[in-house]
Amino acid sequence: MKRSFIALFLAIALVAVAPAQARKTVLSPNKMSAIASPVDKRDSRLLIHFELPKEMLDEKAIVDFATLHIKAQVSDAAMAQIDVFAVATDWQSAGSVSWDRPWTQAGGDIVAETAPSIYSLKSESGLKEMAIDVTELVRSWKAGKLANNGILMTISKDDLLIDKPSVAFNLDDIAMRVFYSIEYK
Repeated sequence: MKRSFIALFLAIALVAVAPAQARKTVLSPNKMSAIASPVDKRDSRLLIHFELPKEMLDEKAIVDFATLHIKAQVSDAAMAQIDVFAVATDWQSAGSVSWDRPWTQAGGDIVAETAPSIYSLKSESGLKEMAIDVTELVRSWKAGKLANNGILMTISKDDLLIDKPSVAFNLDDIAMRVFYSIEYK
């Protein structure tokens, strides 16, 4: 009698508290564009847009964690810094993207209220796989607090040697991994 009561209690508790189903998706960029300053070619930006799956945009979905994965390398410089920002302006529907268009500020409009994610590259590391935390950004897109205008990556020219115009960056294998749960009620 005691065992059947406990089993019945557990069965009721499991039905009453439905578990969330964890999921993971790997997103490839649906649009990318590189822009560079016409004055200083070392001053460049990479624009990346990811389309979030409809299932993740469902009100029952909860974004647990999101990372931007990229393989990056700097050559002919001791080190370089990469900054990642949320983009404020819809650029993916613009006919063409350049340093000056479709921006209100040359080089791209960023969301000033969001803090950039900052990462360093050292030349002796070679091609380095980076995982950049973009959880809060993806949560903001999902909640509608920010329009999903993508990500703007800047490469800090201040870290580069002025007398080395041959500095090059290799950015490859860009993807976003999003872990999310569907809460069943």
